[in-house]
Amino acid sequence: LHRRGGGELEADVAYGREGEEWAVMVDGSVPAGSGLSSSSALVCATVLLVAHRLVAMAGGAMLDLSTLAGVAARCERYVGAESGGMDQAISLLGERGVAKLIGFNPLTVSDVTLPPGAVFVLANSTKSHSVAESQYNVRVLECRFAANVLARALLPAPHADVPTLRALARATGMDSAAGLRTLLGLVDAHLREEPYTLDDVAAALQWDLADGVAPALLGSCSLASARTLRYDLRRRARHVFSESERVLRFATVCRDASLPDPARLAALGELMGASHRSCRDDFECSCPELDAVVRVCSAAGALGARLTGAGWGGWAVALLDAGKTPPAGFLTDLHNYYISECGVSPTDAATLACVTRPSQGGRIIALDSNTPVVVPRGPPS
Repeated sequence: LHRRGGGELEADVAYGREGEEWAVMVDGSVPAGSGLSSSSALVCATVLLVAHRLVAMAGGAMLDLSTLAGVAARCERYVGAESGGMDQAISLLGERGVAKLIGFNPLTVSDVTLPPGAVFVLANSTKSHSVAESQYNVRVLECRFAANVLARALLPAPHADVPTLRALARATGMDSAAGLRTLLGLVDAHLREEPYTLDDVAAALQWDLADGVAPALLGSCSLASARTLRYDLRRRARHVFSESERVLRFATVCRDASLPDPARLAALGELMGASHRSCRDDFECSCPELDAVVRVCSAAGALGARLTGAGWGGWAVALLDAGKTPPAGFLTDLHNYYISECGVSPTDAATLACVTRPSQGGRIIALDSNTPVVVPRGPPS
């Protein structure tokens, strides 16, 4: 964040610039390594602080929350994670009591009201999550490669780089729920079952790697590193398109007033279960510890459960019908699992699962008056 010549605040990421020193105290309760967006919480809080401080020092208009969410996402990419922007968007644009359906390019956020009785419980897998140690960035490459191999088959020439599978869905006009189901059939038709080498991808995309120059689609991955990897394009694309279709169906079910509440909750639970199976089998971002806690949640009465965050450890999220499965009893079952199966002490077990609710996103609080500073949300979704 910096100021242009005219003095207005500009949404650009800069680093290595000298400026005034600030004394900042950081505190938080989101456990690190949990897959619960602790890094995004820190980055979003910092971006809010810096933007507010720059406006306080020199005046001008405060950037809206949508723009700041984009800045925060770009900041996280500087530390090596090829992340999207979902965590940052909900960290800043969340509202108490309302779920959000988030889209990108451009950023759109719409309200989704959950059925009465819906309660979400977070459950620790007891395995720490680390983006740096996971296959997170490899999955980004696989999705980019899959998008561009499919684009060669589905879009007319000339073929410019397609940045994401979502961009491909839009370019083909198949970004609706029905269109995504059509794309799933095309995945099996145009992407082979066996993993690809980088040379296989290069042949499909007509790259010449002989000069040693890394194609732009590799991003921060070096050509040497990319040659050591294998890329499962079919399963990654299948997960992305099926997960996108499940997200749209989840919102549709929530908004369908013709269905009784128990039926809506059951349908949402089924979608969550299918999501975890896809994460486990097609995206391969689960782990035995996550799979185990998902099974325990289902056995304890959850309508559905799935990993949350990037995966490879961290936490799972379970959906309960509070009228049928009281959260207190459900938490007791989880605590007993941690004690008997994971060797956790009763004191620590009590910290490994909790009820969670849609909550207010990041805000600036003026301590002298204990009131929030109004920050514009951004353009209407």
